[in-house]
Amino acid sequence: MTRAMQSTCATGAVAPSTRRVLLCLLDAARPHQWSKNLLVLAPAVLGHRLLDAGVLWRVGLAFVAFSAVASAGYLVNDMLDAAVDRQDERTRGRPFAAGRLTVRQGLLATVVLLCFGAALALPLGHPFAAVAFGYFALSAAYSLVLKRVALVDLMALVALYTARVVGGSVATDVDISFWLYSFCLFAFFSLAVMKRFVTLRRLDDGAKGPLAARAYRQSDEEALGWLGGGAGMVAVLVLVLYVHGDEVQRLYARPSWLAAVPVLFLFWMARLWWLLGRKVIHQEPLLFVMRDSVSYAVLALALAAAVLAA
Repeated sequence: MTRAMQSTCATGAVAPSTRRVLLCLLDAARPHQWSKNLLVLAPAVLGHRLLDAGVLWRVGLAFVAFSAVASAGYLVNDMLDAAVDRQDERTRGRPFAAGRLTVRQGLLATVVLLCFGAALALPLGHPFAAVAFGYFALSAAYSLVLKRVALVDLMALVALYTARVVGGSVATDVDISFWLYSFCLFAFFSLAVMKRFVTLRRLDDGAKGPLAARAYRQSDEEALGWLGGGAGMVAVLVLVLYVHGDEVQRLYARPSWLAAVPVLFLFWMARLWWLLGRKVIHQEPLLFVMRDSVSYAVLALALAAAVLAA
């Protein structure tokens, strides 16, 4: 959502009431988070099926369906957290916390998003619909309870990230390999710990509200750092083993080029943890990555290596 749209939502002076409500709902739906749903592409990309028109169409539907369901989950989260969000200067401007949206409007929008998601998910098959709405159920459980249970919250975040990959698999009928599953487990765990690490840093700065309800203490920073950094290094090891495995030899004509990918991922992961240690990252790590030119450069180099290997 652009700053101009946020300003319109906040003031209500520029737009009629209906338009203002729609802009506020769009803000609460967090469209900037939809980029996470690109994970549905992973099975098709790694299975060399993305150029298949039928697969590409189904992946596109899966992306939009997940975006609708995920936004419904964000609305539920913000409605539940409205009272505590008002106590935190970083979240008090959210539409529900600021009183610009009512619970009734939020519930109606949630139902509309879920119906829209169902309309897209069901043509992709009942297994995909089950994954997509299982994602919503887990997201709601996370908002209600799980995010307040230490370590369980991290596993829930891993499951939410992985659900997107599984959704892409069942939507396109491209199996998830052992290597992709293993990589997702450790890479997503490292990213989940980064997310919580930022939360603890905000506690260091005296933040209150929703952070005070979490199950971590400032003294947990070191342990979380070891867990998250260690998981990231295991993800690198999985990549190293994958690019030297038999599956890669069958899929790629010049697989030696892929040796650059684990090196690039190691640099990227190490850099994120280094920046966390220097308190450069003050937001959800994936949102930081979306605005980080170095991350885009690393991605471009990894894609170039994959093209050269094909």
